[in-house]
Amino acid sequence: MRLTQSKVLGGLVFAHAVLGFAWQLWISRGDHGVSIPVTLVALAVLGITGAVGVLQHRRFGLYLVPLFYLAQVAQVVAPGFVLSLYLLYKVDFTIGFEFGTLGVNLLAAAMFLWSSLYAAGVLDSADALQADSRA
Repeated sequence: MRLTQSKVLGGLVFAHAVLGFAWQLWISRGDHGVSIPVTLVALAVLGITGAVGVLQHRRFGLYLVPLFYLAQVAQVVAPGFVLSLYLLYKVDFTIGFEFGTLGVNLLAAAMFLWSSLYAAGVLDSADALQADSRA
């Protein structure tokens, strides 16, 4: 079996979404059951759906995977406001200001760049997904 770019990308995204969701369930369990934000559930569903699409060579997967990572790129923390979505892992570069911090998840940014270039067809690959009528 040949390891292709779509298998690597799809496998990484699938593992990231499933393991990240499982991790969020694990850390969010408490005395009163599991409490997990709906945004993280939506993010996990987006990642799993995109990964399955890429692995099945469907065009919609190419559009969902970059969205999965784009949602995890920005981090904003201010008094009374926090925007920081991530599943499982992140490597942040943050800058502090008087009003809070602004940051970038470098791993998500790199995966966003890779998946976007792959979706746009910029990365020359022997297994590039062909536009098909099934999508």
